[in-house]
Amino acid sequence: MENIYLRESPSKIYIEVTTRCNLNCSMCVKQAEGCGIRDGDFDLNLSRSILSVLPDINTVILSGIGEPLLYNSLSPLIEICKITCRRDHVLVFRVMACLLKSPEFGSY
Repeated sequence: MENIYLRESPSKIYIEVTTRCNLNCSMCVKQAEGCGIRDGDFDLNLSRSILSVLPDINTVILSGIGEPLLYNSLSPLIEICKITCRRDHVLVFRVMACLLKSPEFGSY
């Protein structure tokens, strides 16, 4: 069995692609008074840079405070993952699922 503590580089990466959200949940940290979290998106060029120096990534998790399906560069990011990550990589989305019925997500 592989000892995960002896890896030379990470095998999993979390990327918060956006802090934008289509919901306004009262329990969300973004709704807390004075939280200071502004709406913004992850720079797609930064993903190229990060993934190019982490050759052993086999899991990319799109998660965070925002709704990943609102990220305008989602399709290009998926393509970057396909090209840059290991062939057996896994791409995970943590979504609220409200947008999954939208026509633009039918091809995923």
